Amino acid sequence: MKECTRCGEDKELENFHKTKRSSDGHKSQCKQCVGNYYNGNKDTIRKKQNEWYEANREHRIKYIRKYRLDRPEKFPNVTGNTRDCSSSNVRRASRKEFCVSYKGGSCEDCGLTTKHYSVYDFHHTDPSTKSFGIAGRGRGVKMETLKEELDKCVMICANCHRIRHHENKEEQ
Repeated sequence: MKECTRCGEDKELENFHKTKRSSDGHKSQCKQCVGNYYNGNKDTIRKKQNEWYEANREHRIKYIRKYRLDRPEKFPNVTGNTRDCSSSNVRRASRKEFCVSYKGGSCEDCGLTTKHYSVYDFHHTDPSTKSFGIAGRGRGVKMETLKEELDKCVMICANCHRIRHHENKEEQ
């Protein structure tokens, strides 16, 4: 049991958020009081957060970059490049890595196998069955939906992809 410093009620510990800063491991205000405070002051809190972020933007970017570079097992596609450290680029790279491994890891036409996943494209064998492009909308879909779309494609390197499209134009 613990007393909430805001409402003064005695409540079970499960009604308090956990924190390492407190001797008992829980915050001093109950979850309900914290929620009521945040719901009543959303605009003020959001404004202060935005002001703090703008004042500390460069520091945060450096911190995030260092954090990701220090954890290569967690962020394998991150280099020292600023663009590589953004969370969307990390997600995109890991999604591309999944797609390449799902399709076998080598070009279906020439057999090229490389660790540089950016050289691979996903070519829809029948364009009429195409629901979305893997490189475009493929970023925001569920894995099951992505797998279904990948099953409609062949994975080929960029050169072979250009050759296929060139040959398709000549046939028409």
